[in-house]
Amino acid sequence: MASLISKDDFDGIYFIDTNNAGVQVMLQKYIDYIEAKYPIDVTDENESKVKEMYVGFTYFEYVRDTYNQNTPVGNVQQQIPNERTLDETKLIRAYNNAVDIYNELTGSELKYVTFIGI
Repeated sequence: MASLISKDDFDGIYFIDTNNAGVQVMLQKYIDYIEAKYPIDVTDENESKVKEMYVGFTYFEYVRDTYNQNTPVGNVQQQIPNERTLDETKLIRAYNNAVDIYNELTGSELKYVTFIGI
């Protein structure tokens, strides 16, 4: 089954640099995981909301998991051009916005992330 979202959907506020082939492969694994974890029947009416939800959940999981990398010399933070620190508030907002959409579409009561230190 083809994914509803792709690497090209991670721009703007939820930007992930996908120029590296390794990042593309890893990001696709996160996309597949999120789409399997939060299955939604996609219709013409809800497609844009479902895509927004998947992007939010995927962005949250990917950035949270890849901010620090384990290497043979220890735990290393990524060097980002024009480096900014990890914006935990942005991560929480991405997740919580996706939760709002998921709850709206499914009638569920998935919980928010409300703490810093994810």
